[in-house]
Amino acid sequence: MTADRASLNTFQVRVSFDMELRAFLHLHFTPQATYYFKRPDKSELVFDSLPPAASQFQHFYGSLGTPESWPNDYNIAYVGTGIVDSNPTYKLEMTPKNGAGNLDHLFMYVSTNDFGVVREEWYYHSGATIVMTQDNEHVGSYVLPKQQIADFHFPQYTAHAVSVYDGYHINVNVPDSVFSGG
Repeated sequence: MTADRASLNTFQVRVSFDMELRAFLHLHFTPQATYYFKRPDKSELVFDSLPPAASQFQHFYGSLGTPESWPNDYNIAYVGTGIVDSNPTYKLEMTPKNGAGNLDHLFMYVSTNDFGVVREEWYYHSGATIVMTQDNEHVGSYVLPKQQIADFHFPQYTAHAVSVYDGYHINVNVPDSVFSGG
């Protein structure tokens, strides 16, 4: 996975969302955003705008990092192989090293064909879960997300989100000021 991205220094891509959020009220919104990446593991999702009732999610985006940064942040164990959407996969269990935060562990499913991530399952100490499936595309020689479907089950809310990535710009200038804490 690291070798696949060895020459991928930056990218930016437009992302379209279709989101259903159920908390004390039900919200459906379709925001647009730009996702930025800079090696080794900087990432930022910048929404064009969000409805006022969803503004608390303006910066609600967590990045897992990249395969080259995972060993710094996670204990990684190979669990075995499996099938996700008829795609043979390697299954990895990743447990945060620092113990900080609410994440207990996650399972990462990686395609045995092209080493793209095809599924993530996040398990939190609070009992919350996130399950995300991902379709990938080849952009030049890189395997990058094309679509993600995620289901969030948290004590305070549930959400279903579909995100579609379109128009990758590879190895372009992405200034550090784009990233929170830039």
